[in-house]
Amino acid sequence: MLNPYEALANGIITQAVNDYRRAAKFLKKHPRTDKLEADVIAQLAEKKKRREERAKLNLPKVREKQSKEERLLDNIRYNEQMVSDTEKFFQSEWFSKLTEIDGHWLLMRLKKEMEVD
Repeated sequence: MLNPYEALANGIITQAVNDYRRAAKFLKKHPRTDKLEADVIAQLAEKKKRREERAKLNLPKVREKQSKEERLLDNIRYNEQMVSDTEKFFQSEWFSKLTEIDGHWLLMRLKKEMEVD
């Protein structure tokens, strides 16, 4: 039976692996593209223009919802950050204190797993 600290360490590592897999799968399905970024930039410029026009006319501010493309780009950015953070974790000193597993080996294994999916 694992002691509580080993169980906690295993839980942290398992969560990081799950987070990495989920984020990498999302990015594989929804890659960042120049077209998406250009669409979002154009939409944000249009929103800014509408806000400025409302301000000139002293109209009340209106809360604008994010577009589908803006939400997608936000999700892509979030998942890119998750991949980056978990990769750093697997290669960190803290990871090596939590387990005897080689973090570089684990990361390479996860990347190979993502190539197959």
